[in-house]
Amino acid sequence: MRGLLLISGVLSLALAQHPLTAHDNYNEVEAAAASFINRAENELHGLAQDHTLVEWAYESNITDHNEKVKLAFKKKADAISLRLGKEAKKYQSNEIRDRGLKRKLRMLATIGPSALPQDKLDRYNDITNKMAKIYSTAKFPAYKDKSRLVRLEPDLTEILASSRDPEELEYYWTRWREETGEKMRDLYIDFVKLSNEAAKLNGFRDATEMRTEDYESDTFVQEMEETWFGLKELYEHLHAYVRNKLVKM
Repeated sequence: MRGLLLISGVLSLALAQHPLTAHDNYNEVEAAAASFINRAENELHGLAQDHTLVEWAYESNITDHNEKVKLAFKKKADAISLRLGKEAKKYQSNEIRDRGLKRKLRMLATIGPSALPQDKLDRYNDITNKMAKIYSTAKFPAYKDKSRLVRLEPDLTEILASSRDPEELEYYWTRWREETGEKMRDLYIDFVKLSNEAAKLNGFRDATEMRTEDYESDTFVQEMEETWFGLKELYEHLHAYVRNKLVKM
């Protein structure tokens, strides 16, 4: 898993549509693994539903109470992720021949940040929560009316979509970055370090390799690089066009 919250949604959907059943060609290990995956899916499905309710409560009403509930749920989810991941690894052997079975076991065995020691996992969860809170609650004075505070939604989104004043747009772009990016910078540095550490504990070279594993392509990074170079010229022309129009305003 790339962390329980991702896999609980992805795996629950996949297994709910195609639950593993007893297969005539399964050997003893495969049959036991299939039974384990079905049990894991049922547990993750319920957890995913709880996760949706906890996240909705927090995102729609960011309070200290809802933040504590969210962090407590993360701790519970991480413990389940670690337990299921360890159990999944018991079935990863040459006796597993079925490709679908191998794939699901691999997904369960990759537990993301849940592999971190408890103190570092708590730090990781605290960092991600703080960054999300900074981003969601950032406010600053409006461009003209300094007595009015603006936030990302709906104020900033609407202003950036409708304003044609380059100085106003520059003000909002700069102030938003000051209220979010600058305050998250040190947190993000620690986040990257912990993510890379978690990736190595999961058997990956770094966090990039662990996150791109979800795409199930050994050449994903190269594919994205080729895609970018294919689009780069278009972006450069588009940027030049917009810049030219702004200069003439």
